[in-house]
Amino acid sequence: MAFFCSLSSVFFGSFVYFGTRVVDFLNRLLMAGLVLGYLGLIVLGISHVHPALLAYQNWPSLGLSLPLMVTSFGYHIIIPTLSTYLEHDVKRLKKAIWIGSLIPLLFYIAWQFLALGIIPVEGEISLQEAFKAGMSATFFLQKIIGSPLVSWMARGFAFFAIITSLLGVSLSLSDFLADGLKIKKNPGGKLFLTFLTFMPPLLFALFYPKGFIKALHYAALFVVILLILIPCLMAWMERYGPKTERSLLRPKFTVWGGKGLIVTAILLSCFLLFLEVYL
Repeated sequence: MAFFCSLSSVFFGSFVYFGTRVVDFLNRLLMAGLVLGYLGLIVLGISHVHPALLAYQNWPSLGLSLPLMVTSFGYHIIIPTLSTYLEHDVKRLKKAIWIGSLIPLLFYIAWQFLALGIIPVEGEISLQEAFKAGMSATFFLQKIIGSPLVSWMARGFAFFAIITSLLGVSLSLSDFLADGLKIKKNPGGKLFLTFLTFMPPLLFALFYPKGFIKALHYAALFVVILLILIPCLMAWMERYGPKTERSLLRPKFTVWGGKGLIVTAILLSCFLLFLEVYL
């Protein structure tokens, strides 16, 4: 296990070391595998969907799912790296964000349609039993459909999803460290940045492997604070704060909506924080 984790860190760290273009090329190849695995699950399962199961409703549980949904779209850390890669072209950047958000949303909706339409919420073989046992929903999906291919497709999809996320987050974290610690991206600097990026999670995986699962319970809390609340407060101070606290370099592009949109986002983030803490 230790050898595999170390080898994986060195292997994927080498791609991050060589920069955005290399990671982009590898991600394109991995995305092909991700899409094939996903489409395989859809093709194998679509005929087993029961409309009656999709009619199930439990509105009180919506509050528990909202923080998880926010975490699923917490890709904001990669926007600075993406901006540099696209040469600060606002039009291309907006296009990348919109399309990059829409594609996973459609994937998530289709997966929810498939899982909720095949696996009952309650019963001996159900989503509740999978949750209690700490099992993946695909285990019962395979049992109901009766095809061993489902398991292989699910494993392939999970593998490619994890690796593509790993590369994107690692690359953005490396750029964040370079910017925050003022480390130049020469060969020695990039090697040090790669070390800083991969060593802490490697040690975490080796000495506290269950920590990642536990950290996910609190992920939404930090995502809301770091990626919604703080940026909104920064935007407010930049636009409407005292002149002494405003930046000397005015941005060339600002998001539409003005005070109304910022206040709405702040209130929404406070609501999500309430759900995460008290529910």
